[in-house]
Amino acid sequence: MNKDRRERLLDVASVIEDAKNQIQDIIEEETEAIDNMPESLQCTDRVMRMNDGIVEMEQLIAYLDTFNETLNKTVENLKPTKNGKVSN
Repeated sequence: MNKDRRERLLDVASVIEDAKNQIQDIIEEETEAIDNMPESLQCTDRVMRMNDGIVEMEQLIAYLDTFNETLNKTVENLKPTKNGKVSN
């Protein structure tokens, strides 16, 4: 794979990292919203759904981490070696 396409793949990894950071910000905001709710609302269905959403977003971040790790390994493996061949 040529350098331009490898760089484009790395750009994808950067976009994924940005998305991951935005999701983390949302998790923090949602957690803060839950923490600021009155004690009487802490065990409501709404808060339970909010907590479920936080767990799902945390799982999404883990998936995106795995995706980026795989993408970066792929790019590394596609770099030509000194003899000009792609490493395996």
